[in-house]
Amino acid sequence: MKNLFKRYDILLVILLFLLSLLAEYYEIFSLLEDQTVFFRHLVRSEMIDRKEMSFYRTNFSLISRLKRVRMRSGSFRNASFSNA
Repeated sequence: MKNLFKRYDILLVILLFLLSLLAEYYEIFSLLEDQTVFFRHLVRSEMIDRKEMSFYRTNFSLISRLKRVRMRSGSFRNASFSNA
């Protein structure tokens, strides 16, 4: 047992393990992740060209399952939809 306490690397690993247990219990890792998400997106948006990130409005469409179900049931019979 004396030989175990002479090795500082094992004591350091045990200490880091106990600290990580406490950090996980108090959700410190989640807090750090939430705080750094902003900076990650900031760096990502600065590294890429704005023209590559943009897209035209006509290139996508939103589809709602609820709308499809209501159209089948007849709830939207008199409604008109536009492609705005």
